[in-house]
Amino acid sequence: MEVIGDKILGSWRLEKWIYENEAGDEIKYFSESPSGILIYEPSGYMSVQIQQSGRADFESQTIDGGTIKEKSGAFGSYLAYYGQFVEHNPGEFTHTVEGSL
Repeated sequence: MEVIGDKILGSWRLEKWIYENEAGDEIKYFSESPSGILIYEPSGYMSVQIQQSGRADFESQTIDGGTIKEKSGAFGSYLAYYGQFVEHNPGEFTHTVEGSL
């Protein structure tokens, strides 16, 4: 098998996110059409951000604004983390999370 290595470097847009559980049920996280981006850097660092479509804006436009309800909705509809990545086997990557939402 060919090592992917440098071929994955760059930015990748999320097309769809579907998880199949042990029972074979398909779970669509963050609705039918979430959006997101995955970035792999030559330095060995990566970052991923995924959000549910149609997320509500906060009424307040300040960086620390938002009601408890707005913040809860925002937290529950967004996934983000960053860290380092390693290709252990061809096409099989491990992410070591250093920070996350």
